Amino acid sequence: MKRRKFLGTLGILSPLIIVSCKKNNLPSSSTIIIGKVVDEKGNPIENISFTFSCNRYYGGSIVGGGVKRESIFTLKKQSDKNGNFNFSEIIPERATDLSLRIDIAQMSYYTIQAKKDGIDIGRGTEKIAIFPESANPINSLVLGETNEYVITLTKK
Repeated sequence: MKRRKFLGTLGILSPLIIVSCKKNNLPSSSTIIIGKVVDEKGNPIENISFTFSCNRYYGGSIVGGGVKRESIFTLKKQSDKNGNFNFSEIIPERATDLSLRIDIAQMSYYTIQAKKDGIDIGRGTEKIAIFPESANPINSLVLGETNEYVITLTKK
């Protein structure tokens, strides 16, 4: 199975994780996102809403405008009583963008810290940028494989 790494962006008012898909040869197996939402003491937080979406952008240019968006899929889930949530989906070849968003209304009560594989990948109350893939490849989402995140929410 070929592994494809992608650049991620973390944010609260904007996407929690955004992935720009590289063209062609995407894996035929599901990309799995497993997450756990906890408070600052490590206690699970229930009923935090997430949306995992996949889009294709085409035509026009970012500078000149005219870019069109096709929504490929949008999945919604909430963290359970143990703070767990997960998504599993095969990412189609035509995908150019993936995002994992946390419910914006809930974020007015919390600040966020996110970790992947035990590595701190961002914190704050506004948009948080992840380092470019070349600078910090551990933060990349691997399509066709399991990706685990721990999201710590601290009450303001």
